[in-house]
Amino acid sequence: MQKTSIYSAVLLLTSAAILNTSGRAQSAPDAVPKAAATLQECGVDVHPQDLPNGDYGGFYTWPELVGEIDGWLRKYPHLVRAQRLGTSVEGRAIPLLKISSNPEKDEDKPEVLYLVGIHPREQAPTVAIVRFVSELLAGYNTNPEITQLVNSREIWVVPMLNVDGKIYDFQHGNTTTRGADWRKNRRVNPDGTIGVDLNRNFPIRWGGNRAYDESWKASTADTKGNIYEGSAPASEPETRAIMEFITARPLRAMVDLHSPLHDLRAPGFLSASEHSIYLDLLQKMQKSQKDPYPLKIGKPGVEPKSETRGGDSGTSYPWSYYTTGAYSFNIEMGFKGRNGEYSTGVGARYASAASVETEYADNIRGPLLTLLRESGDLQPATQGSAKLLQSGWEGAPKAGARVMWKPQITRDFDYAVAMSESAAGVIPLEFRLAPAGAGFSIQIQPNAKSGTPIPLSLYVWKGRERSIFKTELVVQ
Repeated sequence: MQKTSIYSAVLLLTSAAILNTSGRAQSAPDAVPKAAATLQECGVDVHPQDLPNGDYGGFYTWPELVGEIDGWLRKYPHLVRAQRLGTSVEGRAIPLLKISSNPEKDEDKPEVLYLVGIHPREQAPTVAIVRFVSELLAGYNTNPEITQLVNSREIWVVPMLNVDGKIYDFQHGNTTTRGADWRKNRRVNPDGTIGVDLNRNFPIRWGGNRAYDESWKASTADTKGNIYEGSAPASEPETRAIMEFITARPLRAMVDLHSPLHDLRAPGFLSASEHSIYLDLLQKMQKSQKDPYPLKIGKPGVEPKSETRGGDSGTSYPWSYYTTGAYSFNIEMGFKGRNGEYSTGVGARYASAASVETEYADNIRGPLLTLLRESGDLQPATQGSAKLLQSGWEGAPKAGARVMWKPQITRDFDYAVAMSESAAGVIPLEFRLAPAGAGFSIQIQPNAKSGTPIPLSLYVWKGRERSIFKTELVVQ
């Protein structure tokens, strides 16, 4: 795997005046930041205290990743711009890249987002996105298809969302082949524990599955566990930063790239018409792979039956799809062990450089390119015409109680998704097909104080038309 060494990367940044020891900017960015030609302009930097405790071979440490981005900006200024997506919990700038034939302008082209680094211990996605971006940039004007795609798309890339976790992982590893296996961000929780799992922190079904998970040896309410959901929906600045961006852009598609579970995933519940679109996209991605990954997609036109169902809560791609309509996926890169079988665990998260390169070439490049190609035929979301006639409520919203929210919607819709924006009220069953007569259960938390407002959002979909309704429940 070819990459700049950690020490030469730091030297490169220092000589470019990107090493800024005066402190990181703390102000929150706009949802759509201004494009910059250099990393210095958008605040992405490497501090002396950010350096890893070793080289880590073929993996990308934070200084090396920043060095790659800096190299792209210098070599391809006509194709790529850097922006500040937001600020991490420890105050570091989160990088956002835009790739286009005219990256300084906001043009009316299909937009696609590639998100990497929610979980910093997963090394393969970082390698994959570096390879993919490098190919897009180097292939412009040399590869006809890539040239056409860059000309006709606006491509957004978050190469590392969890910057703090990335730095920590390679400051506390074995210095050569394995980091600290750090999954969460670096939030200092009220009880003194560290970290929130950013991929349990999105508002979709947040808090809706707090049962003890034997595979994780924890629950989402366990602050010590690797799947801790945080103190509230979107409590973390990293989560809010990517949410604000996704909400602000008319994305056609979005991929959240992870490892090492070896599958291609769609949101769990889909209307019949949307299911056929998702299945077609997944099958096209699968056909582009040398060793086709299993598909994770539910049955068409089925809603969840039980409020106590299992499964992940607070994850990125269902939130992205249900709120904005961007066709959103989770690609889980796989790792083949010495026996030729795909495996999971810490060894797979730090799979050898050679195996990661092979897996990208065989099974990841194709799906990433396929989605970019197919995005041109995907229909964008539009303003819906559904009407919220009234909101019916069953039960008193007291601490520890269960309230049923029964919104009365005009029947001309396919499905509705409800979300709570407060930790005081949890919606465990978020998806309802029309006519949504059963409503949405809201579990008022036992510690909710009287007078606490619980903002609620309802996303109503008819095909590609979206209607959004807001209301508020107040704890008695």
